[in-house]
Amino acid sequence: MIDAMVLSRTPTNLCSVWQGLKRMAAVNLPISNNPVNIPGSTPASLLNDLNSFFSRFEINNSTQLEDIRSTLIPDDHNVPCISFLTTDVVMALERSKANSAPGADNISGRVLRHCADQLGTVFQELFQISNSTGTVPKHSTIIPIPKRSPPRALKDLRPVTLSSQVKKAMERLVKHHILTLTNSKLDPLQFAYQSHKSVDDAKAFIIDTIHRNLELPHSSTRLLFADFSSAFNTLQLHILAERLQRNFNLSSQLILWILDFLTNRTQ
Repeated sequence: MIDAMVLSRTPTNLCSVWQGLKRMAAVNLPISNNPVNIPGSTPASLLNDLNSFFSRFEINNSTQLEDIRSTLIPDDHNVPCISFLTTDVVMALERSKANSAPGADNISGRVLRHCADQLGTVFQELFQISNSTGTVPKHSTIIPIPKRSPPRALKDLRPVTLSSQVKKAMERLVKHHILTLTNSKLDPLQFAYQSHKSVDDAKAFIIDTIHRNLELPHSSTRLLFADFSSAFNTLQLHILAERLQRNFNLSSQLILWILDFLTNRTQ
């Protein structure tokens, strides 16, 4: 009887999940120009209100950030910096998702995929200039997706960022360069944001560790799970820059590029 009830409910649950995914991705849904109405906020001020809401945990550390910037010397020839190759840029452009929404520059992923050979040389020069000057174009388009209908507060909205597909291609190249330099220094027990690693690997490691510990006589196991609220928003950039330079030996020019990438983001 219980199995029959579970099976009878499964299609309904899967249907609601699928409908929710389609709604989030705006698939086969009529486009509505109706503004999102949040009590205490107007359509004109909604974006700034969202920025203030999601940055409420941020700490003003501009003084420390400027101090660490002043210690970074761009002309550091002892540590390798990024040198973009046209072939690598072409491959990065070919990996662009054709069906992804474009960013503020309105350059679609389909154009980048099919015209990668023609655009590779142009973007290779732009990527090299961006890295050598330590500046990143950061303008993005924010789409507020309601978590519930209708949304009643700012917490009921999930801001989805539409970034430039060109910038994403450059980010993949920079990420590959950084991982090449730092992979040997990363914690082997870090499963998040690692290729070929997933939550299943973390669960298997924890279960194996527990079982081996419980095989000992009169033993017990205690686990602590911590969830940090707005972990990325509370990131201290001056500490990040200092660690990247001291522990991972990244070039000053690359660290300046990373700091520019993470600060003063307009939307």
